[in-house]
Amino acid sequence: MSNKSQKRIADRDANPMADTSAFIVGAVIGAAAGVVAALWFAPQSGPQTRHDIRQRGLQLQADAERAASGARERVEGPSVDRLMAQAKADARDYKNASRSRSAH
Repeated sequence: MSNKSQKRIADRDANPMADTSAFIVGAVIGAAAGVVAALWFAPQSGPQTRHDIRQRGLQLQADAERAASGARERVEGPSVDRLMAQAKADARDYKNASRSRSAH
């Protein structure tokens, strides 16, 4: 293996977010290419096409935000808000279960 290949592997291992970032960039570029292809071959009216593009853009934005949030959570761990919500739900479940046991 060449020194260049070894350096690339070492850099990738040192920065796990690089793979995720590369995936997100690739997804955005692929989505843009899809939009261009859709415009090129669109069999519908201009206003309908613009509406579809706007809707697809909003969906892509939401998908990208979910992917970034998931990647961040995998690297940093779950958010405090999410952990608190889960703890509250677990406490409610425990409280309800103990009430139902004491009612019998």
